[in-house]
Amino acid sequence: MELSWKDNSISETGFTIQRANDPSFNVDLTTFKVGPNAVKYTDSTIEKNKSYFYRVQANDVVGDTASVGFPTMSADSAFSNIAAINYITWDNPADICQGMPLSYDQLDTSVLVSGAIVLGTFYYNPDVGTVLSVGQHQSLGVTFVPGDSTKYPTATKTVYINVSECPEKHGFFHQTEYSTFLPFQWG
Repeated sequence: MELSWKDNSISETGFTIQRANDPSFNVDLTTFKVGPNAVKYTDSTIEKNKSYFYRVQANDVVGDTASVGFPTMSADSAFSNIAAINYITWDNPADICQGMPLSYDQLDTSVLVSGAIVLGTFYYNPDVGTVLSVGQHQSLGVTFVPGDSTKYPTATKTVYINVSECPEKHGFFHQTEYSTFLPFQWG
């Protein structure tokens, strides 16, 4: 398995590559070290028909950078040399009030690989316009299908949103009010 990444550090003393069998890096964690200015590493210790998770950290005399993750890979993977930096960027959205349909304010994702935006299609579950019932920690999911599937893998991510009852007197809409609200134009 050949891994490659971009060396954005100007003063690293080396890089640490971590491999695990789970995305939380808790199962079978293995660490490899390479010197400064390295931009690739070949892991020859992997087994066929097994998936692995990798991440890379630059090290210097002050400390370590945040880890950069790669997509899930296996010995049979066609994506073994793609470094995915913040592959799907999507944080938990702000809480919304009951009756407010999901919009792109909540379903706001992007895909970056080595700092560049990757073109493709996002499929949300639930979709834009869905009105969620009141509840805490409700999941919002996205599947990203890249435009160039020979270079980038399909990816998924889940975030969570809270939907609260918001009192009318605080300027929020109840479902009946929101559904009858009409936009206006400035003259």
